[in-house]
Amino acid sequence: MKFPLPFRKKAQTMTRQDEKIFAEARELAQLRLEQCIADLPIFSPALDDVPARDEPRPLEKSSKLS
Repeated sequence: MKFPLPFRKKAQTMTRQDEKIFAEARELAQLRLEQCIADLPIFSPALDDVPARDEPRPLEKSSKLS
């Protein structure tokens, strides 16, 4: 069932000035995002916490078998 949308406005065409402002705002938003990402702390994984994959892991007893 389709409902008519009388409240929907037609899209207005952008003027050259609007396009320049939009492009500048987009560039500023992109720079801000890059700065936020660059400011995030990057933690390197501790090698002591990661088990080596070459070593076999010991078998564990399962309580489901009993």
